Amino acid sequence: MEAVAKFDYNAAKEGELSFRAGDVLKLLPVHGHNASQSDSESCW
Repeated sequence: MEAVAKFDYNAAKEGELSFRAGDVLKLLPVHGHNASQSDSESCW
């Protein structure tokens, strides 16, 4: 799944990702996925 950023985001702390409006972000499944969750709830 992919999403296009609507706004800029500057990482506030270590481990976060900065991106700019218009960037395409690829959403990947979270390890340890719970089968009872919908696909949209299991991606970051």
